[in-house]
Amino acid sequence: MTTKKHLFAIFSFCLMGVYAQQTDSEWNVSVGANIVDFHVTNDDFLPTTNFISESFRDDLFTSKDFNFSNRAIYLSAYKNLGFGFNLGISTSFNKVDQYVYADIIPDLDLGFINTDVTFNFNPFHASRIDPFVGMGIGMTNIDQTAYSHLNFGVGLNLWFSERFGLSYRSDYKQNPSTSFNNYFQHNLGLIVKTKKKDQDNDGVPDEEDECPEVPGKAEFNGCPDTDNDGVPDAEDKCPTVAGSKDLNGCPDADGDGVADNEDKCPTKPGSKSAQGCPDADRDGVQDERDQCPYKPGPASNSGCPETDSDNDGVFDNVDNCPDEAGSAENSGCPEFGAADEAAMKSFTKGLNFIVDRLELYPESEELLVEIAAKIKTYTSTVFIIEAHTDSRGTYEDNQKLSDRRADAIVKKLMKLGVPARNLVAKGMGERYPIATNMYMDGRRQNRRVEIKPMKN
Repeated sequence: MTTKKHLFAIFSFCLMGVYAQQTDSEWNVSVGANIVDFHVTNDDFLPTTNFISESFRDDLFTSKDFNFSNRAIYLSAYKNLGFGFNLGISTSFNKVDQYVYADIIPDLDLGFINTDVTFNFNPFHASRIDPFVGMGIGMTNIDQTAYSHLNFGVGLNLWFSERFGLSYRSDYKQNPSTSFNNYFQHNLGLIVKTKKKDQDNDGVPDEEDECPEVPGKAEFNGCPDTDNDGVPDAEDKCPTVAGSKDLNGCPDADGDGVADNEDKCPTKPGSKSAQGCPDADRDGVQDERDQCPYKPGPASNSGCPETDSDNDGVFDNVDNCPDEAGSAENSGCPEFGAADEAAMKSFTKGLNFIVDRLELYPESEELLVEIAAKIKTYTSTVFIIEAHTDSRGTYEDNQKLSDRRADAIVKKLMKLGVPARNLVAKGMGERYPIATNMYMDGRRQNRRVEIKPMKN
């Protein structure tokens, strides 16, 4: 083999090195030093020499004839084929000055170039201690003369980390058909395991990564699972909060089978039909909104049965007067009429204020509670709350006092459950007395409250 051919082999090796860095396949690349051993004990060390011969054993265990120089460089690249097998190429350079042939004179300085193609088997390729065996073919050039050979080798890789380690290899190289002596070569160097292309650095190669630009997990083909709940983000409706696979990755704090993000009552066990809220009668209406929580009824009737005891068209659950026919506008109660106005006037007689104060007499406070319960039944009627004073003090002061008194009574009625929309405060001052202001009893009667319906 000529020098040009060896240069072509070296170029091929370099090309493989570049390819190893660019491909997504895994490669082992090593660089180090080599020792060439051509030791011959007698003229009989020829191609017929075999592994069990005495000269072979002498050559294997004798170190005084090692050829090592400042240009003893070793380079190799092996492609991982899977299942512990790899195929590669190696090139080495050295200077030989010890025992090349049986009749050679020592201390010659002969150039040495070797190129091998080798098939290896690493049974423990995933371990830190990684022994291997190999065989292949190669060419050796000594002093510009090329010889072909078979090579058989053993070695050991010691990995310091997932990618870096120390590699040792010994090869026996045999040419059975020429006068070229067989020899040993020992290589020692650093080894680097190239990573498959993995742009998001998640340990999943891009060729297998379904999310190559986002770090993920191997069990999800490189896609992320931010909350580590076993559901990949692409399928997780709650990707930042750990949840259940059965609920698309969302949590269920109350364990009712409704995911918290869809559960209207996430801390109270409920039913799916009521959006995760309690539903005692299982009518699909949440108990909080169900006016009849223990009697099934449609949502259109607030969860109550569609019963109307007085047949006024207003269901009992929303009928303030379920046993008395009324109108829907007045929540099932009779409309406020002239008779009701007369009754209200009589009923409110006795609502009197304490002198110069906004409070009613104690007995008037008790009466106000009963009045509030009565006027709440007229939901469609707006009532005017009129407050009056006696004639003591100036006209202006009495007007202001009556305004304040009217507001005070409205607030009391609201606290008793009367809606604000049904109340209007109006101060009447001293203008409409119902008794003489000359005597104490008459003045007390004039310090009064009157409740009247607002006329349309």
